[in-house]
Amino acid sequence: MPQPTCNSPGFSEGLISVSEIDQWIDFLTNVFEWRVLYDGPCGSEIRGMWQLSRDVKARQVLLGEPNAETTQGRIRLIKFENVTQKRARPIAYAWDTGGFFDLHVQVRDLRGLYEKMQGCGWHGFTEPKRLDVSGVTIDEVLVHGPDGMAFALIERISPPFQVVDGYAAVSPAWNAPQMVSDLTSAHQFYSEGLGFKTTIEFEMPPPEDGDTLFGLPLSLGKTTSTELAFFHPGGRRGAIGSVDLLHMVGVQGRDLRASTRPPNLGLMLIRFPVKKLNDYMSAIQNAGVKLFSGPMQVNIEPYGVTTAIGVISPEGALIEFYEDLTP
Repeated sequence: MPQPTCNSPGFSEGLISVSEIDQWIDFLTNVFEWRVLYDGPCGSEIRGMWQLSRDVKARQVLLGEPNAETTQGRIRLIKFENVTQKRARPIAYAWDTGGFFDLHVQVRDLRGLYEKMQGCGWHGFTEPKRLDVSGVTIDEVLVHGPDGMAFALIERISPPFQVVDGYAAVSPAWNAPQMVSDLTSAHQFYSEGLGFKTTIEFEMPPPEDGDTLFGLPLSLGKTTSTELAFFHPGGRRGAIGSVDLLHMVGVQGRDLRASTRPPNLGLMLIRFPVKKLNDYMSAIQNAGVKLFSGPMQVNIEPYGVTTAIGVISPEGALIEFYEDLTP
């Protein structure tokens, strides 16, 4: 059976369910130097996509980098009302699996931004580190903050190249990682089920001093390698809108897949725009992917009326695909 083909440029946004939306707006506008692109209520039909009751109300705020040469990689904040919530990732352990772990952004001044974020109550899993990732030298630090949300701040050192030219401080979100316990089934879901193309696969060996990016105890870090696989719908390496899988060999964390969807707090889902959604939906269903929601007509502001579907990865990552129906 032929694999599906996903004709998407990559994800357009990551959705974060938050407890204090104005605090998040202040952080993203003043520290990330993004701007508000839309602020308003969620339509009632979106509750159907997330299987929520009619009593649930929600405010949504879309933010993005004002100088980016793309509409991808934005962040949509959602503040739910009239519903019980909990953190999807209640404790900041990188090795816990289920759902999406964080969002990757490129930055111009990693250490300066890291200090600003610490002043806003964010904390590093470790201090910034210099890494070689498949021949590219970067400085990187993982930080976590309100609502269990995490970002990977990445400053590319060599070769000197930025994902998006023209951004002020922080690029659009260009990658959404998943920590997984079963790399084989997760790999098959993206490649054979969704038709995404693998762009990079490699194994990161344990550092000699045991000081890993993920904050493992040093004694464990000395013996733990990490397997990685990056995917993009069009197979574009380094392009905005990719996902990647991480598997810490021999390390078992908690399985959080049951809590990683709306209305719980944290990074709940990512959205991919596609063309000919009905054809794509049929193809992924023929490949064995079951729909979590849809197809439904959903008003996703500021894009307008869309047809959307949702699917869930083997380890609980919610992914939506939508087609813009605006003439």
